[in-house]
Amino acid sequence: MAITGNAGLLVWHLGADASLLGAHMLPLREQGYLHAFAMTDRHLVFVLAPIDYERAGSFFESVRFAPARGCQVAVVDKNAPDRAQWFEVGYAMSYHFGDAFERAGKIVVRAVQHTDPDEAISPMREAMHGQVGKGMPVRLAELHLDLRGGRAHWESLDLQRTEFPLFDPRTPGDRGARLYMPVREGEATAPFFNAVQMLDLA
Repeated sequence: MAITGNAGLLVWHLGADASLLGAHMLPLREQGYLHAFAMTDRHLVFVLAPIDYERAGSFFESVRFAPARGCQVAVVDKNAPDRAQWFEVGYAMSYHFGDAFERAGKIVVRAVQHTDPDEAISPMREAMHGQVGKGMPVRLAELHLDLRGGRAHWESLDLQRTEFPLFDPRTPGDRGARLYMPVREGEATAPFFNAVQMLDLA
């Protein structure tokens, strides 16, 4: 588990019996926000979107995403949760992740990418008000992390207006999995997803 704030990224190491084996604070250079994280067989991957925070009510009334700054990405070895390898990559807010895999010193993470900082504050705003609207300006993307070279970059995939990707966890850890995602197909008469799509990027 992880919590982020002004001080750093707090990684909790829990045992199979839910006992606390350790808690480690990984310092941040600047404030960042995350909602979820991804993992491979060997590593945890935390993508922290840049934020500015000024108390003005609830958390999301107080926070503003800062697209002029890039994301901080922490890669934590599961066997060494007290330290991280840090990367910087262009701005995006990713609430939800699909699979992640690792091969030849590189990690690939599939994520739903919100690039509009105002929309990212409340992606389901229209649906929560019962409105169909124009749909979310989001896309599926891959985050590529070179553990040896220390470089990171996003690659956009040709799939938009989706969310909540799931994958088969039985997929071997050195290859991408098939993703299953709700989508809006055809003419929408309600502000919700109405179909399920399977995507095999291989």
